[in-house]
Amino acid sequence: MHGSFFVKFIADTLAKKDEAQIFNRALMSYKKEFTLFVGPMFGGKTTKMLSELDKHSYRGRDIYAFKPIVDSRYSEHKIVTHNGGSIDSFLVRDAGDILSKLDELSVYDKGDNRMIVNSPVIALDEAFMLDGAGEVLPKLFQAGATIVASTIQLNSDGTPFKEVLGIMPYATRIEVCTSVCSICSADAFYTEKIGGRQDFSIEVGGPELYQPRCFNHFTHFNANKDI
Repeated sequence: MHGSFFVKFIADTLAKKDEAQIFNRALMSYKKEFTLFVGPMFGGKTTKMLSELDKHSYRGRDIYAFKPIVDSRYSEHKIVTHNGGSIDSFLVRDAGDILSKLDELSVYDKGDNRMIVNSPVIALDEAFMLDGAGEVLPKLFQAGATIVASTIQLNSDGTPFKEVLGIMPYATRIEVCTSVCSICSADAFYTEKIGGRQDFSIEVGGPELYQPRCFNHFTHFNANKDI
C-alpha cells in the first residue's frame, strides 16, 4: 500500500513539474525582456548574466550565447567569469555573425526577420566589443527574442561606446554592477586604462591593462583637479 502511494506521489509530482514548465514556457512566450548588466571591469557583470541565464534554463527556454572572437582570455568556446563560472557559446566576429548563426540553427529567419523558435533567449557577453551589436540586438528583441547582455558603458576616455548607445534605449531592465576602486576601495563605476595602447582603442586584457575606479579617481573626470 505504501509503495503504491509513493509511486502515485512521484507521478503526481512529475506531472506538476511538467505543467509548471509548460506554464513557464507559455508565460515567456508573451513576456519579452531586454536585460543589460553594465559596469566597469571586475564588477561581476558576466556572473550576473550567467545567473540570469540559469533562471531561463530552469524555465525550459532555448538559450543561444555569443561572445566576441577577440575575447579568448579564459576560453575560446565558453563565456567564462573571473571566478570560473561558464556557459557554452558561439564565437562571432561581428553582430552580423549572430544573425547568420541563428539562421543556420533555424532559430531566426534572416530573410523575413522573424523568429522560428518561439521566444528564444539570446545572450551576448562584452557587447561593447562587437561591431553592430547596437543594431542587431534590438532587431532580435523586436523579432521576439529575450535579450541578456553584459557590457562596459564608457571607454577609459569617458566616451560612451557606440554599441551601448544603440542598445540601451531598448533595455527593459538595466542593472549597474559596481566594482571596488583600486585606489580608495570606494564603489567603482568606471574603468581606467593603465597600460597598452594610448589611443583608447579596445584591447582585451585584465588587471595589467585595466583598473576599476570611483568618480574621484577616474582620470577623465578629474584631469584638471588636484586629487
